[in-house]
Amino acid sequence: TLDLHLPFMSLSPRYSHLLNGCAIAVAAAGICTIAQPATATTFKFDLDRDNGNLYTNNAAGVFQEISASYNDNSDQFSWSSTFSATQNGSTPNGGWLVVTDGPNPKGQNGHAIFYIDGISGALTAYSYSGANSSNSWRTEQFLDSWEDAVQLTTEANGEKTLSFSIDATEINNANLGADWEGVQFNDKIGVWFHTLDDLDIDYNYDDQGEITGISNFSYGDGAHGWYDTGHRAAEAVPEPSIGLLAFAAAGLMVKRSRRRNEDEALDMAHA
Repeated sequence: TLDLHLPFMSLSPRYSHLLNGCAIAVAAAGICTIAQPATATTFKFDLDRDNGNLYTNNAAGVFQEISASYNDNSDQFSWSSTFSATQNGSTPNGGWLVVTDGPNPKGQNGHAIFYIDGISGALTAYSYSGANSSNSWRTEQFLDSWEDAVQLTTEANGEKTLSFSIDATEINNANLGADWEGVQFNDKIGVWFHTLDDLDIDYNYDDQGEITGISNFSYGDGAHGWYDTGHRAAEAVPEPSIGLLAFAAAGLMVKRSRRRNEDEALDMAHA
């Protein structure tokens, strides 16, 4: 700490603000010096239908946009997918999703699978078995559930968007072995996303919201589509470190103190 007490000086209250301003600036500078840089990066993956590189089946809704983001400091994971209707009017109301840091998720271990319910708004996460099926909820570890995480919105042009955003810290930190990654990606992403237009899921809300039954989630009577890919490029967006934020705050405090000093000087001149 800094002791700015000056016993040999006696300042009137009129001038004490000058010393206070200096103390604020010095203290803020100390914050900048002490704080260690805590860098964070948000990785963003965006894909639209115009780029011609979609590996999709559009039977449950025509893929228009897909976007995902992941912050490697906060573990915030977000997903959004937009669809236009097929010729017979199908658009998805749910599906399942696995994301990796590069490889196509099929056949991979160590990742979470999300069951997306646009009807009830529920989102449910299990560990993914690696199988090319939706049945991980039957055999794998239940991870978490959110009753109102999924948003299903309809635009004026008839397009529908399925989206959610969650704090994945507990999922990513689950004690499920050395290879466990949960849901995260960096400058590369792999996606296994299946969509359905006739989703029906039952949950046991007396037991953490685990899934108890799924209709048409295993290629049933409703239309079924997918987006399936690996090793796609994602954009890295660095965030300011703590030191930079503290420096900016110090500048703001000094600026405010200077403005206050100028105002008080004007008051003294007119006194």
